[in-house]
Amino acid sequence: MNTDSSMDIVIDTHCHIGRSENSPENSITGESLIAGMDKFGITHAIVLPLPSVHDFRGEHDSIAELAEQHPGRIFGCVCIPPQEGADVVREETRRCVEEYGFVAMKFHPFHHGGGPASVRGDMVFTVAREFDLPVMSHTGSGAPWSLPTQLIPAAQKYPEVSFIAAHSGQEIYADDALLAAEVCSNIYLDSAWTSAGPVRKFIKALGAERVMLSTDLPPNNATEMAKWRHLPISPEERVESLNTMPRRLFKLDEHGFDDTIRLPDAAR
Repeated sequence: MNTDSSMDIVIDTHCHIGRSENSPENSITGESLIAGMDKFGITHAIVLPLPSVHDFRGEHDSIAELAEQHPGRIFGCVCIPPQEGADVVREETRRCVEEYGFVAMKFHPFHHGGGPASVRGDMVFTVAREFDLPVMSHTGSGAPWSLPTQLIPAAQKYPEVSFIAAHSGQEIYADDALLAAEVCSNIYLDSAWTSAGPVRKFIKALGAERVMLSTDLPPNNATEMAKWRHLPISPEERVESLNTMPRRLFKLDEHGFDDTIRLPDAAR
């Protein structure tokens, strides 16, 4: 029997469903996402479309449907190509927030055609500020626009917005991600595609309240859960990163977060 309660609640802060022609996982169903969560002990998730899709409205609708099927467990994140124009970004975000209760936005430099300091970044971040949404911004592949330190000017320009350097530079730029978070207190880090060593370094330098779990894609479920289970951190730090901090950052309790969900010991 597993007696460690520090992973009773695990929030995956960045995972995808949907269809994309430009992703290694080009079709992820809601059913497969939930099955993977159940298998590996992930109790809750923030779900977003894959970054390159033709019908982002339809993808948002699918996420909202999954959230309706799993109330208090699944929460949505908006991802709109700013190439569609500022009015589209704002209106679709408004729809997702007001009709569906989505809790975040996504910016992807090389899919969205510009770095965080670009006009296209401004289109997303201005709307995020208006609707009080954290922004996940892809970092890692796609340098130089996707270098984590490219977030610094945006984080300084929009101090009211919380930025998550998604993937924390994907290992190769992990030190760059740490630097960005050290410079700007409104930059947070997540763990997908970054190994245990840098993640432990992030927690030691920034505190557990600035680092969170993410899987990005279903094949990472086992890796991420094993990584966090065996990180040499305290149970209190683990609870902060996996539960307390993301609930606070994404205001999940205001959106019906179900803190009674538990998965079998075998999943953990």
